[in-house]
Amino acid sequence: DIMRELRPVSSMLAKSVQNVLKQRKRNATEKGLYMGSRLDSSSYYRADGRVFTKRNLPSDNIDMSVAILVDESGSMCGDRIANAQAMALIVYDFCSQLNIPVTIYGHNYGYDGVDLYSFAEFDSIDGNDKYRLMNMNAYNCNRDGCAVRYVAEKLCKRFETMRMFIVVSDGQPSADSYCGTAAEQDLQSIRKEYERKGITFYAAAIGDDKECIRRCYGEKAFLDLTDLKKFPMTIAKLIARNAI
Repeated sequence: DIMRELRPVSSMLAKSVQNVLKQRKRNATEKGLYMGSRLDSSSYYRADGRVFTKRNLPSDNIDMSVAILVDESGSMCGDRIANAQAMALIVYDFCSQLNIPVTIYGHNYGYDGVDLYSFAEFDSIDGNDKYRLMNMNAYNCNRDGCAVRYVAEKLCKRFETMRMFIVVSDGQPSADSYCGTAAEQDLQSIRKEYERKGITFYAAAIGDDKECIRRCYGEKAFLDLTDLKKFPMTIAKLIARNAI
């Protein structure tokens, strides 16, 4: 069972975030108030009457949602797709433990156009998302723009303050009439459009054509993940940092 191997990683990260949130609650006391829920004995000396304290407890809910889009083109075969799948499983389990809404999609370009694969949805109906993630695979070509826009639109409909979109790819878009500079400019335009709508982009480059991905998504969003073995943990830690 692959999840038995990966769950300690996601659980460790989830526990670290929960510990930070608990610490914030312990430290969330406002002092020096004219009125409050309790007297502060350390402030009795004050002549201005500011001797009360009040607990301002942060919410237990993490105000973020996460969307992941994985390139499932043929060049993603072998270790690349295996590590992308491991990353998706860790992220899905991590988000589930912390009640962070998450959706995970895969995409490629076949004979009939762009193929999108829904592995996990924000509002899962049957609870079997983790099993669908096991079907992630490498297929044909990739026409990224359509897939990026589709998932970004889903994320735009979320109400969370932090809406994180992680695109995983190993190289340049490559499909009929969609490649080279034109494809790069299309992705640049899409990224800018949805950043204006409040989406935070990250582009995880796990192949040799990293410079293309850097051009498509910009320096700020670019993640150079050369070491595939560290890739799953790096993405999970990225989400954990943004969660707190």
